Amino acid sequence: MSVAVAEEPRILHTIPGRLRVHLPEWSGQGKRQIETYLRQVQGVRTVQANAVTGNVIIQYDPTVTNEQNILKEVQAFDLNMTDTPDPEPPPR
Repeated sequence: MSVAVAEEPRILHTIPGRLRVHLPEWSGQGKRQIETYLRQVQGVRTVQANAVTGNVIIQYDPTVTNEQNILKEVQAFDLNMTDTPDPEPPPR
C-alpha cells in the first residue's frame, strides 16, 4: 500500500538577493495570486511565477530578509487558492 505525500516547495537556486523556488504541487493556475502574495513579504522586491516550470523567482533585499524567511512564506501560501484561472487579458 502506498501513501501519497505532498511535496513541499524547495529551493532550486539561491544567491544573496535572489531565490528560485519550485512549487511541485502548483497546478499552474493563479500566477498573479502567488506573485501578489509574495510581493507583500517585507524585503521582497520582485516576484516572477512561471506556470510552465512551476518555479517562482523572487528578488529581495538581503539586508531586510533571507531565503529561509521567504521559503516559510512560500510554504504558508495555500496553493488551493490558485485553482481559479487568471483572467484573460483584454483583446487588442
